[in-house]
Amino acid sequence: MDFTSVLHHGCDIKGYYESQDLIPYFNKLNGPTYENLVKHFWVRASVFDKHAAKLEEAEKVFIDPTLEGKTREQMGLEPFLATEIRSSIMGVPVFINQEIITYVIGRTYEGNFKDGLDNNKKSYWNHIVNETMFNSTKKRVYKNLSMGKKIQNDCKRNHNHCYAQSRRISKRFK
Repeated sequence: MDFTSVLHHGCDIKGYYESQDLIPYFNKLNGPTYENLVKHFWVRASVFDKHAAKLEEAEKVFIDPTLEGKTREQMGLEPFLATEIRSSIMGVPVFINQEIITYVIGRTYEGNFKDGLDNNKKSYWNHIVNETMFNSTKKRVYKNLSMGKKIQNDCKRNHNHCYAQSRRISKRFK
């Protein structure tokens, strides 16, 4: 997160993160990253929650009806402890949960909350967001954007180097 750049565009949000002692976390994010590993992780990622756990159990019972009424452990499944993001990288299972996230950012589960963003519809940042996404101060819906504009916005957010290419693509979708 480049707080200076965001401030230059009229959004002073650094104070929200300072009050939660999250600046060291953002400093970590600005360190080295392994783009291919991250990409491979998110392509295969899924949320494993209570609903997914119940579906996993139902699938086991469907395959072997004798497992009806057994615990997850008796079915040969890992116990469900909390919602996780599950994926794999190079065949190695990777699970991310709240405990891991709080460890990485150096925080407790409870954390702090600073009020101030209670009503998005009346936020003084709305005109900046609308101008950035829609080239207009008028509120619009993201799903109504053209495919080219969605690609362009995604590239601007994630990959500044592909901005020029996305502009060429967006001209084709007009």
